[in-house]
Amino acid sequence: MLRMLALGAGLAWTGWLAGRNLLHWLDYGRYDLGRTDFTLYYAFSRIGLHYGWSHLYDLAAQRAVYQSMPGSWWFPLPYTPLMALLTAPFTALPLSSAYWIWSGTLAAAFIACWWLATPSSPIVRAICLTAGLSPYISLLGLELGQVIVIDLLAVAAAVWLLANNRPVLAGLSLVLLDVHPQSFFLMPVALLLFGARRTILTWAAASGILVMVAAAALGVQGVEQYAHRLLLAGRSPLEFYVSFPVDLPLMIHNRALRVVVMAILAGLALFVAWRERNRRIEIALAASLIGSVLVTSFVHLDDLMVLVLAAWLTLRCRLPAAYTWLLAAGLVVAVVLDAGRVKQYGWLLVVFEITWLVILVVLPSLRRIGAAQPEVSVAAAA
Repeated sequence: MLRMLALGAGLAWTGWLAGRNLLHWLDYGRYDLGRTDFTLYYAFSRIGLHYGWSHLYDLAAQRAVYQSMPGSWWFPLPYTPLMALLTAPFTALPLSSAYWIWSGTLAAAFIACWWLATPSSPIVRAICLTAGLSPYISLLGLELGQVIVIDLLAVAAAVWLLANNRPVLAGLSLVLLDVHPQSFFLMPVALLLFGARRTILTWAAASGILVMVAAAALGVQGVEQYAHRLLLAGRSPLEFYVSFPVDLPLMIHNRALRVVVMAILAGLALFVAWRERNRRIEIALAASLIGSVLVTSFVHLDDLMVLVLAAWLTLRCRLPAAYTWLLAAGLVVAVVLDAGRVKQYGWLLVVFEITWLVILVVLPSLRRIGAAQPEVSVAAAA
């Protein structure tokens, strides 16, 4: 009875928050379209279509396209060439129409991701949906039209495909991560340590083909410009609107200490993947998602939507009750962090991420306290 009351209260609270965020999303798309990431994608694609793909990273071409779109914002874009290809079809439509079709695509991707990644219990699955839509980080990703939502679906689909012994299709699904890789860069290594070799080989082969096609389209000068843009983003991330209050590498000013801390955190995430080899893909990938956003120095608030997927995946494995309370505490922190309070309380989210990763590391000892078998297991992933 107490559990049902707690679940009911949680559903009511998160349902109210989710509804409020969805209404805000509709208002934002009507009145602030020029300040969305989708507008940047749209303009990025127009550069390739109007000036040629070899000019994607030409600052003069970028400036000209963005100045032709009144109300849009611009900075030297570090997007991958695949991003321009992905949104190129939308440029056949006016920006407003394209935004809402793109938003509908993201909404469908979010729902599909939720359905594939969450537990089968109806009330828990419902709370996963409302809780996933409750934090500001989710609102930001959806209203800005962030492509990371499609990446989340790619990961959830890969988990489902691996669980159903389709490793090659899982590798093809993960190719979508090449569009926006910075929040997922530990995942290929984690999958390799987990034992999903055919998945990684498929992903690597398909990604290699895409890299060659992109390089051929960019040409030598375009590749050099892109490499320079990536170096600039790495050296001066704040100029690219990176969220300093939730970016752990930027918080550590001593370079040697930063390298040590990042190596430890990445090592913990990859250790979990290795320990779970051929057993629980959900835990292995959740650890790689948490580790990726902790150690990357190029993270935005909406990139933290990967934590929503990490929570959903681990809830599929019947872990001790204390773990659920940990996720509930993290949800409270994420809800508190709206645009005006990130600077004051962003560090709390970083502390939560580190605590969460450590908990996943010590889960073998926790599982001995009556934990049941997970709902999804992977066999013959290699």
